[in-house]
Amino acid sequence: MKRRLLLILFVLLVAGGGLFVWNASRDARADTFALADGSVLEFHGFTSGTNHSYCFGNPLQRMAARIPGKLGEMLHGKTVVKAPASASESAVFWFLIRTNSASAKFDMIRPLQDGGRKAMLRCKWQDDGGNDFGGSTRITLKQLPSGDLATYFSSYGVDLNSPTVHLKLSIWCGPGDKMIGAEFVAPNPLYRKQP
Repeated sequence: MKRRLLLILFVLLVAGGGLFVWNASRDARADTFALADGSVLEFHGFTSGTNHSYCFGNPLQRMAARIPGKLGEMLHGKTVVKAPASASESAVFWFLIRTNSASAKFDMIRPLQDGGRKAMLRCKWQDDGGNDFGGSTRITLKQLPSGDLATYFSSYGVDLNSPTVHLKLSIWCGPGDKMIGAEFVAPNPLYRKQP
């Protein structure tokens, strides 16, 4: 009887662990874009609230990122990126830049042949009606252990009457001046339904 109970507990533990790993690893990265320098921009996720963090690691590192304290920090291998905390709720879209191994380093602002300079990414925030809002955006790059770069776009000052927020990116995908647009939509964390 005792052996059967231990066997059942072991099977449940293995099944629970497998479910946890599957859930942590099922984030699909459907949106990828080639940048002008040969790097690749991948959309990874969205968070809302006042404190933001995102783990760019493998499934085991993403599980470890949920463990509080120094043990979690040690196990996730420095793959967690944190956005600055804000006084009010904000929306954050998370991206990974898989850098081109042929380039010495990734530059967000690249020189042009005519002597000018151009940003690899430009963004603006809009509400459901297509109106720009005064949300500030920080483009922060953090080097990951893999050599790739994590980046995020934060919105502040979101319209309370819009159910969703829209991040519109202009992506320089080269060669030349070829730009493409991409739109990412998420629920507005500050939306208040009208009575």
